[in-house]
Amino acid sequence: EDCNVMFPETQPPKVVPYSVKQTYGKLLAKIEDAFRRDKPLFRLPMYDPWPYFTGTDEDKDAMVVGRQGQVVRLIRTAFLKRFESSVEAFRASCQTLMKKLIYFYLRNTRNTDKERDALERWWRRNKALVGYDFEAPDPLFRDLDELDEAEEDVFDSEFSELVSLKELEGQKFNIHGILEATIEDLETIADFLKELEKFEPRHDKKLSALVQLLKGQTSGLKDVVLQRGKVLIFTEFMDTARYLAKQLVEAGFDAVEEIDSGNSKGARQETIKAFSPYYNDSSSPELDRKSTRLNSSHVSQP
Repeated sequence: EDCNVMFPETQPPKVVPYSVKQTYGKLLAKIEDAFRRDKPLFRLPMYDPWPYFTGTDEDKDAMVVGRQGQVVRLIRTAFLKRFESSVEAFRASCQTLMKKLIYFYLRNTRNTDKERDALERWWRRNKALVGYDFEAPDPLFRDLDELDEAEEDVFDSEFSELVSLKELEGQKFNIHGILEATIEDLETIADFLKELEKFEPRHDKKLSALVQLLKGQTSGLKDVVLQRGKVLIFTEFMDTARYLAKQLVEAGFDAVEEIDSGNSKGARQETIKAFSPYYNDSSSPELDRKSTRLNSSHVSQP
């Protein structure tokens, strides 16, 4: 039998303005300055050592050089995307990259006393950011195996493996220059993280714009559906989703549920069913009854 499928009439998107400059303050200027440099933002020789190659062009594999250079450009782009997404997404990526840089530097046993002293000086200046003593760094790296999975939107598994300086030593690479550039990247990361320590959610104009929109306080964009109905908020990054969920609860919204790649399949399905019970073989009264029974069972436990 023929059946008519009804699709809703789409409306053009409505843009809510907010100030990135007011949200990030001096950090925005630091990011802009970093991209104006001849060698912008992060150097990342642990992914692309070829700028430190001292041989001739004939000694290079053009395919490898191009691919590793593209890796660094992709990571820079990912950092900018997370910077625009939310402060928490950017902070998480900075912390992840800081661990990888330190790990890369320390694992290369060719480091001379001078090179290790350079890292130790940086470490002592930024111990509060690192969280561990230079003499006992092991706890810092216990979760490195999980970092690529947690930060897959920045460090794709295709280029998660770091360059080995041991393999480069017999070739025409400036190893000292690679380690110096790594320290420069750590300085940049520390500068960003110190600036982020000054940030509070009340400074987040993007968050404020969202809250005002949901509460019907945005001039010219009041929408009854947003105030009375269920609302889906999509974001690309897990850290942003978790940050938004926490801040919306603190802003007075109840029944806020957050789903990301870290949720179990069962938890995801329950949240989806609660949001749209009719299309998931359930109903709101049925969900209410289940919730009441569950709460009662929790209360009755000793």
